[in-house]
Amino acid sequence: MANELFSSTMIATMQREYGKIAKVDPALPTYAKLCKTIDNMTDAQLRQVKDAGIKWLSSLALNRCIRRGIA
Repeated sequence: MANELFSSTMIATMQREYGKIAKVDPALPTYAKLCKTIDNMTDAQLRQVKDAGIKWLSSLALNRCIRRGIA
């Protein structure tokens, strides 16, 4: 991913769209793709997503921050 932070519009879009998801099944390929996307984020982007309160995504970002030692 680019070294740029997400815009406030993009964060709002992620909050709205991920807020619609009732359950996340880790067995599905979609989950693996989401994890790969998060793993490719920069440290700054991970912190931004972690702090944004985005359903599902912020929790995964927090997990990656802890793994990287940047929580």
